[in-house]
Amino acid sequence: MAIKSQVNKNHHRHLLTQLVRIRRFEQRCIDLESKIPGFVPAMLGDNGIAVGIMQALRTQDRVVTAARSHAYALARGLPMNEVMAELFGRITGFCRGRGGPLHIYDRGRHFYSDKALITGGLPMALGLALADRLHNRRRVTVCFFNAGPGRSGDWSASLKLARLWSLPLLAVCDRRLDSSAAELTGADSDSDSNSNSNSNSNSNNSTKTKTKNGIDKNDRDWAAVELDCLDVVAVEAAAVQACDAIRGGQGAQLLAYCSPTVESARALDGSPRAVPNWPDQGSIERLSQWLRAHDQLTDAAGLAIETAIDWELTEAIQFAVASASETLDSLSEPVHAPIVGVNPEV
Repeated sequence: MAIKSQVNKNHHRHLLTQLVRIRRFEQRCIDLESKIPGFVPAMLGDNGIAVGIMQALRTQDRVVTAARSHAYALARGLPMNEVMAELFGRITGFCRGRGGPLHIYDRGRHFYSDKALITGGLPMALGLALADRLHNRRRVTVCFFNAGPGRSGDWSASLKLARLWSLPLLAVCDRRLDSSAAELTGADSDSDSNSNSNSNSNSNNSTKTKTKNGIDKNDRDWAAVELDCLDVVAVEAAAVQACDAIRGGQGAQLLAYCSPTVESARALDGSPRAVPNWPDQGSIERLSQWLRAHDQLTDAAGLAIETAIDWELTEAIQFAVASASETLDSLSEPVHAPIVGVNPEV
């Protein structure tokens, strides 16, 4: 029992460290916005989702993200030096500085974030999961996406096919206050979705009611698990359960949450936004309070976490600043990948 308690204590500190690490990284990016080209969206309020989900994944599992990919990359374990260099637009970044925070891509670590569209990664995740199923590989592909404006096309088709084909896909949806988890999974019918097919109401399929995402309302197995994005421990537990179900052959799983804060590193007028310090009202505050209440986090331990992260950030910034920018003559070189036959990754 003592060993298990120690393991839990160390793991909880690891979760807290990852949460603070992402928050401090984004705070430093805001401080350095004059040196970072382009737009750096911050993950205020969502870092508990990124950190919690990643704990359930194995090394060979795939991650497909959209916006704010720098935070998911850090949560997945990608080196901070290369992440910072990518944001600085330097050739030592994962995409030679061409992708920025929206297009971090590391095939070797199975991290795919080449889609800035908030639902654009679903078709890619669907294809990766299908390839794993065809090759009998016991992998899970997790895709983070937003349900806001994408209630048709790629969004609905990808989820429907993932369920129909029982693919090893974990879909994590930020519903952004515009829908309930029940609506995402087909519990609420949409009278307008079939307005053009009323003439076929007497057909054999008349008993099936479709929803906005095109999933059969009567399919009770396709149920979303609602997450509290401020409780990283609960998020991890739900992700572990979902991944176990996928690896057990139960097909695609859907997790949904409502982002409490949708902020960017810069306001629309270009001025920097204020980011609250730790402790703040969010996943960091909740976990740190719980650890302190259970005598698992002292002031000295908290200071040690902050010091280690500050050192890592300083090293990452120095690495990025010292790295060279890409020359104009080399901009067209790695645009097209060489044809090497069958893609071993797929």
